[in-house]
Amino acid sequence: MIPDKYEVTRLSSQMKKCYDGTIKYTDYFVDEVISRVQQTGKTAAVIYFSDHGEEILEGTVHMGKNPTYGVFSVPMFIWFSKGYQQQMRKKFL
Repeated sequence: MIPDKYEVTRLSSQMKKCYDGTIKYTDYFVDEVISRVQQTGKTAAVIYFSDHGEEILEGTVHMGKNPTYGVFSVPMFIWFSKGYQQQMRKKFL
């Protein structure tokens, strides 16, 4: 989410609301997926990654003509169930 302390002059209020909304929904969605996987009680992993990054504070978007490093820096999140962590502990240490 874009903190209110940033004065983002190139972004419209509507664009900021839209961006913040997508972040909130993505957080909700990933939480729902993890919760449902946890409820199965199975050994599992959840991997989330975006198809592109974003530099919203720079006033650029992923479809722009001059993409920046932030657009190519793709966010990723990995969650492991406790069973997965226990089974794979030696492989990750």
